Amino acid sequence: MAKVKQAPQKSAAPARKVRLTKQPAPTAWFAEVDGAPLPVALQHWARFGAGSNSYNDPLTLAGRGATPRSPEYFSALRDGIVALARAHMVKDAKGEDAIKREGWIGLYRVANVEASDEGVTFDFVERLATF
Repeated sequence: MAKVKQAPQKSAAPARKVRLTKQPAPTAWFAEVDGAPLPVALQHWARFGAGSNSYNDPLTLAGRGATPRSPEYFSALRDGIVALARAHMVKDAKGEDAIKREGWIGLYRVANVEASDEGVTFDFVERLATF
């Protein structure tokens, strides 16, 4: 798997360390981090570098319908902090596209959140913590 650039940090101080309070299910849209539920964003849809640190999740995969999210998920995204999970595209047992999570990267402050059943977009503003 290719390495993905990480969003730059705003301050010279290293990001603080956090931990998952409990490991979420592979398809969960929230992760419990230091006791607080936070929305999960997937590395596959993140783009860092070249003047843009952005996220664009179409909430759909080829050959499948939309992956519905709850209003609580959209609301939590608008609160401005996400847990970024390592994730990439794989083929499932039926040969269809699927996302596989492989760990956790960090917590990020996000802005300009647009979230609906048509997709999720936002900008990464600052890396707050690492796992």
